[in-house]
Amino acid sequence: MNQFVQDVKEGIHSKKGWSNTAYGISHVGIIALTKILARAITEDPRDDILINACDPGWVRTDMAGPKATKSPDEGAETPVYAALLPTNAGQPNGEFLKDKIIQEWEVMSCQSHAVAAENKTLNKQI
Repeated sequence: MNQFVQDVKEGIHSKKGWSNTAYGISHVGIIALTKILARAITEDPRDDILINACDPGWVRTDMAGPKATKSPDEGAETPVYAALLPTNAGQPNGEFLKDKIIQEWEVMSCQSHAVAAENKTLNKQI
C-alpha cells in the first residue's frame, strides 16, 4: 500500500501498472489486512473470533445507482451471514467471501480501472 501511495505522489503509478482509482487498490488492502488479522488472532486463546472480508456485490445504493443488480437486502446477505457465523464454526477465517462463497484471490496487474485483484471461485460453499 505504501508503494502505491508513493507512486501516486510521484505521478508514476500508471507506468508501474497500478490502477487509476484508489478504490480498487483499497480493496486489495482490506483483503490483505483481513488475512493478517486472522493469522494474528490465532494466537488468542479464545477460539470464537473469526475475521473475514466480504463483497456485497453491486448493490442499488446512492453510490451504485438504480441499475445495480442487487437490492440492499440481497447485498446484506453475505455480510450478515459472516457476522452471524456460529461461535464454534472455526471457518471461514481470514477469507474473502462473495455470495457466501470463499473466493481465492491473487494480486494481479492493477491496470483495470476498478479491479486490483482477480477472484477465482473455489468449489467450496460454506
